[in-house]
Amino acid sequence: MTSYVFYLSRTETTEPMVQVTKSQMIVDESLPVLVYTVLGTTIKYQYYIWQSIKQARVLNPFNRIIVIFHLEGYENSKTEIEQNQKEFNFEIVFYDDLAKTSKLIEEFRSNFFVLADMVPIDGNKDFVRFTTERLIILNELALSYNLKNVFHLENDNMMYIEMKDMIPYFETCNIGVAIPIIDVNQAAVSIIYFREAKDIESLGQFIISMYKKGRAGLEDYMKTNAINDMTLVYKYLSEVNKSETNRRVTTFPTWIIKENDNCLWNEKKVIYDGAAIGQYFGGTHVDPHARWYEPQRPFKELKGKILIWKPCFSNKSAFCPWIDDRLVVNLHIHSKQLQRFYSLNPEISDVSKYDGQ
Repeated sequence: MTSYVFYLSRTETTEPMVQVTKSQMIVDESLPVLVYTVLGTTIKYQYYIWQSIKQARVLNPFNRIIVIFHLEGYENSKTEIEQNQKEFNFEIVFYDDLAKTSKLIEEFRSNFFVLADMVPIDGNKDFVRFTTERLIILNELALSYNLKNVFHLENDNMMYIEMKDMIPYFETCNIGVAIPIIDVNQAAVSIIYFREAKDIESLGQFIISMYKKGRAGLEDYMKTNAINDMTLVYKYLSEVNKSETNRRVTTFPTWIIKENDNCLWNEKKVIYDGAAIGQYFGGTHVDPHARWYEPQRPFKELKGKILIWKPCFSNKSAFCPWIDDRLVVNLHIHSKQLQRFYSLNPEISDVSKYDGQ
């Protein structure tokens, strides 16, 4: 285990830009890395990220956690960010620095356009660009910091695994990139794993190649005008997996499947949540107290299931969710009420079952 001093960006300074205590400086650089991206000029509508990081630290106390911010977004919320950095022990990297040296980002920006725009509650008119561009900046991050075995978690997700426990299974299955899908036309980047920079680079190159088709060409190729990170990643997974020889790119098992359908399922029977589980038990942003169930989604067996909370393997004072005999790796909490699913939440530990109500 080694000590690590946290810098806010890749500058030439010899002094840490943020002072941390000795206990906060201890990380094991041999462990998998967890990455978050907070893009935009404010974190006001992404406040739930702190609960996500808090949960990740329950079972991964010594892993590196890196949060990518736009410089302007960081400056606008500097006090809040630094307070949480001291509490949860994460590194800050500026998106602006990474973009300066990324040829992929430059190529993406020169070809990007919007079809069927999505504007979230905060009115972020760059939402589609940011959510797509973050997938490309991950390559530059991995290159710049020589990262291996990287998980990227969306800010409204809760993680219930020790990341290091999953690596042997990824190696056995020869996984370079793994991403969940949510229905027949969309992937969900709720949780991503990639082994090294070259693996996630292939996704970035694919996305750029799609935009190079132009508006009419891309809409015709995709058979939809809903062009965003979810539809592009789904297309990537389906196109790459047409080759039976390609085992480096796969989908995370997001539902109960038969033996031999998915190497990761056969090696370790866990379930990843693209969106369906979190929305069924945690509701949606529109209605956080009502189950949301879409029968066309892969997890057809979900209706009528309950979450069973059992002591986590490595931390018996914490509770992790199971469905039947399968550990749920992550929950994608669309309602943003992440605290309801915190492993150390007394309301969780007081009951063994949770039906979302």
